[in-house]
Amino acid sequence: MYAGSGEVSMLPAAVKRWLNKPKRSNPHPLAQFFYADKEVIRVMTELNNVNIHNDPQEYVVQLNHLRAKQDHMLQIINQIMDECIPNERPNREFQVKFPDEILQDHLGVQLWFAAECLVAGSAIEVHESEVYQLRPLAEDLLHSLEEVRTLLREQCFSDYSVYTDDIKVSLVRFDRIFAEFEFNYVSAVIPIKSPAELFSQQQIIVLFCETINSILVNLF
Repeated sequence: MYAGSGEVSMLPAAVKRWLNKPKRSNPHPLAQFFYADKEVIRVMTELNNVNIHNDPQEYVVQLNHLRAKQDHMLQIINQIMDECIPNERPNREFQVKFPDEILQDHLGVQLWFAAECLVAGSAIEVHESEVYQLRPLAEDLLHSLEEVRTLLREQCFSDYSVYTDDIKVSLVRFDRIFAEFEFNYVSAVIPIKSPAELFSQQQIIVLFCETINSILVNLF
C-alpha cells in the first residue's frame, strides 16, 4: 500500500532514521563515512570483548584490525574536509621537516593512537615533561574527533549531500587541532630535520635533476 506524506510523518523516529540512511553502494563521501564509522564501532566492540591476558595474540590481531578501520575512516574525513572546507585547512608545510619514513606511513591513525595513549597515561615514547604539554592537546583532539563523527553520523540520517554550518565549524576546529597535535607530537618523539639537512636534501634533488637532464640531452 502506498504511504502518503502524512503517513510517513507519523512513523516512529527510529524507523524514519532507518529509511533515510544512505545505501552502502552510495559513493558520496558522507555516505561512505557512515559505513566506515560503523565498522570502527563494530571492531572496537569486538576488541573490548577480547581478554588481553588470556589471548594476547588475538588482541593484537583485533587491534591491528581496528587501526586499519580507523585509518580508512580518517581518509574519508580528509576527503570530506577537502570537499567541505578546502580554503580553511591549516598549512602543513612543517611536514617537510619530518623524516621521510614518517610521512610514508599511516601517520594519521598513528597520531590518533598516540593521543589515546597520552590521555590514558601510557605514552612511553614521550618524555614526562612533554606529556603535560601534549596531554591537553590530545584530549582536545579526541573530543573534537568524536564531535565530528557524531555530527557526520547524524547528518547521514537526514541529508547526506549537505554539510551544515555546524559540521563545517566542527571540521575546521578538528583539522586545526589535528595539525597542531601532529607538529607537537612528532617534534617531541622524533628528531626534526635541521635547516642544514633540508638545504642539503634540496641540493641533492637539484643535482639529481640536473644529472637526469644532462643524460637526456646527450641521448637525444
